[in-house]
Amino acid sequence: MLLKIENVDTYYGRAQALKKICLQISEGELVTILGANGSGKTTLLNTISGILRPRAGEMVFDGRPIQELKTDAIVKLSISQCPEGRRLFPGMTVLKNLMLGAFVHRNDPKGIERDLATVFNLFPILDERKSQLAGTMSGGEQQMLAIGRALMARPRLLLLDEPSLGLAPLVVARIFEAIEDIHRQGTAVCLVEQNAAMAIQVANRGYVLENGEIVLSGTRDELERSDKIKQAYLGV
Repeated sequence: MLLKIENVDTYYGRAQALKKICLQISEGELVTILGANGSGKTTLLNTISGILRPRAGEMVFDGRPIQELKTDAIVKLSISQCPEGRRLFPGMTVLKNLMLGAFVHRNDPKGIERDLATVFNLFPILDERKSQLAGTMSGGEQQMLAIGRALMARPRLLLLDEPSLGLAPLVVARIFEAIEDIHRQGTAVCLVEQNAAMAIQVANRGYVLENGEIVLSGTRDELERSDKIKQAYLGV
């Protein structure tokens, strides 16, 4: 088991945002997290990556407890997050944004070159635009850059928060193709996504969050057959 979360509670001040979360992600698995706005999806990813610290429960990554670790230490363990809203540095070039993602490997220049080649193979437009300021790119190109930056940290577990948000359908299709490519190459992915139909199609398994609690989980086939999923997320 790559990541195991047991009975995790996370708070914002006195307000409890996650309640007794139990979740597992295996090596190389793609797991999607579904839920309405405010259900706790981003809070869950921020808790895994150390941006938020749980008040209770345990998170174990590759056999090591991580609930007390800071974000930089978690990144060094090979967990990388692509945040909602991309959070790029708009006044910096595409290449410099990517190099920031590689900071943890700054003493491995040859490895960074290989990582850049991998990202450029996945998103050729980034190679073409590597000298362009990130803030002048289209929304879809910026999302590709945000994913590429996260990949530069060489994650064993990639956390993706709403990668299709605000993008045109053709761009969304390209982003999901890239997510499938990343998964096929062996990287485990935890995908938070409001486009439930597409998320379920690419996932091995999924969890549904409501008001900070997991109310449903299952394989892709089980989620597709679920009446709750059909009614709430698939419009069936």
